[in-house]
Amino acid sequence: MNVRKSGSSGVVAGCEAPRLLNVRTVKHFALSVCMALAILILGAGNAHAAAPPQKIDCTNGHTPHMTVEIYNNSTTHNIYPVLFAGAPSVTDTWIQACFQLTDGQLAANPYPRATQYRMYINCCASGENGIPPGGSARITLPLYSPLVGSIKPTQSGQLIDWWQGGGINFYKGPSSDTKPPAVLQQHWNADQQGNEVTPTNNPPTCGGGCKLHFFKAPASIPNNDPQQLAEYTLGAQPINPDHTKPGQPARLWVPDNVDYDVSYVNYVYMPAVMEPFGNPLIGYIGSPETITNFSAAINQWYKSPLGADWPLYKDGAGNAEPGKIPSALEIFLNSAAFDNTNVFLPAPAQSKPIVAMTKELEACIKQSGGDAICPLILSVANLLGANYENYKGVYTNDRKKWTDAWGCTGAPVVLTEKLFLAHLYGWTPFLENCTNTAANQLYNTPGYADPKKPLNYEVVKADFDQLQYWMNVLKGDYGKFDPYVALVHGPDYLNAPYTYAYSVDDAVGNMQTDGTGLILAVGGTENLPNPDHATPNVNFPFGYSSSYDGGIHFSDYGRCTTDPDTPTVSYFTSFAVPVGIDGTRSSILNCKNSMMDSKGRVYVFKLKGLPDKFPNNPFPTPQERQAVNSQFIDCTGNTGQVLNWCHDVYPYSQINPLDPRATVNYYVIMGAPPPLK
Repeated sequence: MNVRKSGSSGVVAGCEAPRLLNVRTVKHFALSVCMALAILILGAGNAHAAAPPQKIDCTNGHTPHMTVEIYNNSTTHNIYPVLFAGAPSVTDTWIQACFQLTDGQLAANPYPRATQYRMYINCCASGENGIPPGGSARITLPLYSPLVGSIKPTQSGQLIDWWQGGGINFYKGPSSDTKPPAVLQQHWNADQQGNEVTPTNNPPTCGGGCKLHFFKAPASIPNNDPQQLAEYTLGAQPINPDHTKPGQPARLWVPDNVDYDVSYVNYVYMPAVMEPFGNPLIGYIGSPETITNFSAAINQWYKSPLGADWPLYKDGAGNAEPGKIPSALEIFLNSAAFDNTNVFLPAPAQSKPIVAMTKELEACIKQSGGDAICPLILSVANLLGANYENYKGVYTNDRKKWTDAWGCTGAPVVLTEKLFLAHLYGWTPFLENCTNTAANQLYNTPGYADPKKPLNYEVVKADFDQLQYWMNVLKGDYGKFDPYVALVHGPDYLNAPYTYAYSVDDAVGNMQTDGTGLILAVGGTENLPNPDHATPNVNFPFGYSSSYDGGIHFSDYGRCTTDPDTPTVSYFTSFAVPVGIDGTRSSILNCKNSMMDSKGRVYVFKLKGLPDKFPNNPFPTPQERQAVNSQFIDCTGNTGQVLNWCHDVYPYSQINPLDPRATVNYYVIMGAPPPLK
């Protein structure tokens, strides 16, 4: 089972996603974060800010679509992408949002999803052999494809939702091969036995003559297959703050939001990079290596003291799957396979590096080890222990909360070493036998939930990150807490810092931004609109309107352009620009942003200092504001009241208290339009 995103993307373009990582990325609190930010910066009058403008809904015969481009930049291999979408669910909120259903219409229009669906791309019928070296596929991917002539919204199996929670499994084969890999051909043959489906309307299409084939997929492609996963969620559907008002939809519909990652959280097998289609400001995430070099780096790690005897997946023939490495998270989460060879070879309990990791934990907890890593392990262990005690305490002291709010059945499970290791390397709360995945979150653990206290979640999360990067993985100084992180991020091995190596890894492992599709490439960065790696964003909230001169509002903004080219809306007053790479053209220091107001005045400014030097005070005195503005904001070219406005722009940085990763966010606060004179 892959540990995937929930498919509940609610973040909108211009507001960086807070990623509530219940093992992977969950984003259902994103709307509240944007609203909280709006309250903090702009006052209660803008507290309902929720989403950028809706461009296309599903009414009046419209069907939103996105573009997915896949490039094979390898010179040595064919690639075989298999796209999958959806999962069984009783409600499809993406369809409900796009059809703009009100609260009162939801119950009668659930649009239940029957199963996952699978799309083979240029494979595996006669004469189809994937995407060759230098080849590509350009897919038009609609939000949904009907499977019946008239959709009945209460019945399942009526449509394929291609956007809500999907991914692409990439297989590979030498370019000299004349047919797909045997294991992929086996999936194709099995899918031929009654799983084929034919959309009655609006199917995905593929340009350049490539072929697409559609199937029901009752079971996902297994992790032990020789394939690499890339994940996506397209569009977003945050709850409408005005949903209780007559005629208002229950959810807002955001058709230009993309969320994606190259999933090295569970395993590594192939290189791939991803970036948004239609948004060249955003650089790539993933690994830009060639297939040959990527495989060589995996083999080098596996032969090193870090990786020697690391458990490998067991393939269908009962042998170890060469060149595919499961993560520590994947190994420890498979607790039923920890002391046997049902899933991995050798059994994790017999693997030298896994045994060393376990003994290190035991020695530190028993305080019999003097390793410098022990204080960090104890810090994290104490938080997890308190979270487990809260899990037990709710069962003992509040049975109604246990059953009704948490959705738990039976009694709490016994805390064993294997269970503790699974939660440690997964960084997950204790919720065994419970269905409410939002309950008992680590950042809400009693004793750690108050960010004002010296001991809090943010402090322990920083200790956990230091454990994963112990000693200094990015500089080749590798420890033994998690050798898999060294494989992914280590400069001696895959050297892929812009990917996830563990469940709550760096901020650019997963991306969520505005775009009209996705671009994926295997074997290099050729054909990417932005050949640089992704970086964090700087957020630019602005006051929408003022009462001067009969009312003035900002009508347009421009990111990295002196020509404001994007219309504003009153309920979403912010945009985001990547920090970029210092010393290159992509650096935000080379980026002039612009605004235009309803009186035709253009405002232009740029940063003259990198955001990692921003102060952390969001409420400066006038004197402090002036000093910081002078240090960081270049107002050259503005005159009169526009210049006065620019001299009041204020940048600062802040750890987002609603973001369990405790990452630093950067803001440049801009006021409302000034008077004409």
